Amino acid sequence: MAFHYGAKKVSAKIVEDRGRLGVHGRRLYRVQLDPELGEESAFEMPEDELETAAAPVRQSYRVKYCRQGKTNVWQADTKREGLLRGVKASGAVGYSTAMWEGETADDQGHASVAVLLEVAPRSCEPGLADDPAVRREMAKRARGLADEMFLSRHPRAQIQHAPSAD
Repeated sequence: MAFHYGAKKVSAKIVEDRGRLGVHGRRLYRVQLDPELGEESAFEMPEDELETAAAPVRQSYRVKYCRQGKTNVWQADTKREGLLRGVKASGAVGYSTAMWEGETADDQGHASVAVLLEVAPRSCEPGLADDPAVRREMAKRARGLADEMFLSRHPRAQIQHAPSAD
């Protein structure tokens, strides 16, 4: 849920339906502010002052890494994927690779990192996500987050990024 709290709109979760206890039988809800705001207070709000909060929106990226022979040089390719609505996770959220039986981590030749970047819900509107400067900056952020996760598993890797279409 969302409502105006002072001069700004904040998000909160409903922790209890208090019923029709308000003036003229208005329904009241006990709400708790999102802890990310630095306040964890809970208080009652009338139903007509609450709004449904916009679902979080994430831009999905996939960064694929391909090892060049048996060297520590890896070619990375960043692809922008779809928009995901209602997903709270963000950042580098997944690492995957495959190995043949008997291979070790040093034998890996391919890996993939999934990255979710938070975007404003209004960026789903046609045209807003098409700004080339915004797309380049987001792809750069996705590469940085993916590289950090990749390097945590391959600390000696030297990453060469392919030119991005974004």
